[in-house]
Amino acid sequence: MLVSAVAFLATNHMSADETRTFSLDNEDYSINNLWINLKARSDYQQQMYDGRNWGYSPFFFAKDDIIYMTKDLSPTKSTSLMAIDGQNGAFKEIVPIDWGSFEPNSVAAVYCGVDSEGTCYVASYGTSTSGQYPFIIYPLEFTAAGTPKVVGRYQFEMDTDWWIKSVDVHGSLLSGNFTVASSIWNKMKITLGDKFRTSICLWQYSQYKLTAKNEYVQPITVCDISLISDNKIVVHDRHHVYGQPEHCANAIAANPTLFTIDENGMNQHSAIEPTDDDDNLGNGMAIFTLGEDRHFMVYASSGLPAEFKLMALPDYPESLANAKQICILTPKSTGLSIDPAEDDRQKTSVFVEKKDENTANIYVMGNNSGMAAYTIKRDAPLNTGVETVATDEQHSPEYYTVTGLRIADKPTSGFYIEKRGAITSKKFIK
Repeated sequence: MLVSAVAFLATNHMSADETRTFSLDNEDYSINNLWINLKARSDYQQQMYDGRNWGYSPFFFAKDDIIYMTKDLSPTKSTSLMAIDGQNGAFKEIVPIDWGSFEPNSVAAVYCGVDSEGTCYVASYGTSTSGQYPFIIYPLEFTAAGTPKVVGRYQFEMDTDWWIKSVDVHGSLLSGNFTVASSIWNKMKITLGDKFRTSICLWQYSQYKLTAKNEYVQPITVCDISLISDNKIVVHDRHHVYGQPEHCANAIAANPTLFTIDENGMNQHSAIEPTDDDDNLGNGMAIFTLGEDRHFMVYASSGLPAEFKLMALPDYPESLANAKQICILTPKSTGLSIDPAEDDRQKTSVFVEKKDENTANIYVMGNNSGMAAYTIKRDAPLNTGVETVATDEQHSPEYYTVTGLRIADKPTSGFYIEKRGAITSKKFIK
């Protein structure tokens, strides 16, 4: 895949009225900045719900140009989503989730995402050390009025103390055929020295029933994960855990890395090549397609300060090799994150909402600070609306008797009038 005509600068962010362009394999693309809010965290956190500040969570998804943010741990049940206008970043409203007959647990809407079939979901914290916090995924459907409604419930367990750090779903939650991937720590508290263990876990479901559960012990910190299939996963790790520097030194996947999974465990396959200015403190990523199977990735190549890159993935899903950097969407100088690396709750987040085959909205969030939005468009193939017109010679012949009577079938021998398009001639059929 040839990447050309890239005219992006890493020293400044795009203004809202600016358009940047690039080309891939003779197809033209453009990127616009929709908005940048350097105070997103404080702006959204100050919104009130049930007499309390909303709080903060770095997890969100987008649907129909609306960003839905989750609520972090609080004394009350997290039963709603915050709606943000994806086109301008303005707060819209707090949207209660219609739980129907399903009972949320104490923090029921902290993690969230979209499965590979497009179904949105919210998910709870998960730890076996507290009965209040089982790990539960609730698939959602949105009513015509825009209300998110819970339409299912899946609860997941492990055989040890654990603490969920991220979630991804491959397959269809609604059909009951899917695989859930999660990165976990084996203790709520990370001050346990040599007892601290981290893993990637997979739960496989078929026809709503759990068919397999596997844990792959890996040195990870606070990572983002994207499950490509039941045996392929992309991991992007932040490489920072407060109080555990010795663990971070051995953590995998400082840049997005593809692992294959077999009976021997997780095996590193290929990775996005880092550049000199990457700081290994980013962990957000999203993979999407435009046009005919053109794969792209947006990921945080830096976390403090945050920087987000747009990549072309010519060999995806087989490999991340040969990935090409198209541009730096949000450079460090933008200032999306200014906070120090204080604890494990810092996260750099990315979500891409594909609008159609030629358009996608990109949303990025720095560590507990600012947020930015972009739209990327592929120029659709030119369609004039004019169909190919057949020449007279290309029309099928019609036959008439010499007196003008049309003959339905091919005539027998004799003289007839043959008509092709606008041309008529006298023919003798043998």
